[in-house]
Amino acid sequence: MAVRWNGGGFDRFVKKLKKLDGRHEVPLKELFHPGYVRLNTKFTSIDEMLDTSGIQVKSPADLTRNEEWDAFVRANTHYSSWQEMLNAAIANWTKQQLKYFVAFANLAGVLIE
Repeated sequence: MAVRWNGGGFDRFVKKLKKLDGRHEVPLKELFHPGYVRLNTKFTSIDEMLDTSGIQVKSPADLTRNEEWDAFVRANTHYSSWQEMLNAAIANWTKQQLKYFVAFANLAGVLIE
């Protein structure tokens, strides 16, 4: 792989890439966007999935270590648990962010081969 750049475009690329480092709070609706939910579940949105489950959810933490929710996830998705589904969504979100950075880098004059 070779990286070539034109002036300050590379610096802007690196600055944006550094934003991925560290901890992030990503809203559930962003992490589980409709396209992702439709592809991996029987539902069209995370809200529909939560509503259908009948489980009272005041915060995403209510879904962690919740046997009833894990059983619902197993029955209605491609995943064996909420943690597996959450990990896959995080990986997908990160991959999408990297795609945006590569696109930005190309626009900024950085060529990634």
